[in-house]
Amino acid sequence: MKGFKQKKFIYVAKCDKIDIISRIHFVQLTLKSGRFGMLNRKEVVNFETAVIETPIGYMRIRGCRNEITEIAYLRDSWEKEEDYVESLGFQELCVHCNFRIFVAKDEEYSDHSTVIEAAFELCEYFHGERKEFSVEICIDENSEFRKSTYEELKNIPYGETRTYGEIAEKVGNKKSSQAVGQSMKRNKIAILLPCHRVIGGGGKLTGYEGGLDRKKFLLNLEKTERKL
Repeated sequence: MKGFKQKKFIYVAKCDKIDIISRIHFVQLTLKSGRFGMLNRKEVVNFETAVIETPIGYMRIRGCRNEITEIAYLRDSWEKEEDYVESLGFQELCVHCNFRIFVAKDEEYSDHSTVIEAAFELCEYFHGERKEFSVEICIDENSEFRKSTYEELKNIPYGETRTYGEIAEKVGNKKSSQAVGQSMKRNKIAILLPCHRVIGGGGKLTGYEGGLDRKKFLLNLEKTERKL
């Protein structure tokens, strides 16, 4: 297929003294204007995908270069059907912190894959062993307002919350609470870009793309001062 090239090599991940070898194909995509439309030259970008099992359902992780571009819930249901992920073309790579990590059967990951690293860190987060993430994220957003909003999101510490109004004031417009809410809805990188830490006035839970039950779970996992 024109524009695609397969390159075989081996990714080795270390987990609890076990070397795990996974074979996947790299998809190389040529973008006409570089980093998601920002550069003025052609560039080859390698995309990778993984799925992790969590207490609130399966989550998909996507990334390219050394950045994460998406973390999303695979489905509305929290149920962990035995064959569901396999039916999507994934196979189990390993178990980390009691959670399974899956990789695509017909892809290959690079050495030191950022996607696999994010999967490991998210497992540790859900196991209560991690409060901060080391992987880089890519905020692919043309709107300066939303960019500013997401930068403020990154500054909300583990275990704390902010209201939509507080975020609006931080980005320079006290009356833009609704616009902040819309930015939260458009967030493509759940948890690492922690929109679940943004709540309504008076501690009210409002709007979360993964559902309010998931938002409540995440806030209670982080043991916020405003127990919900």
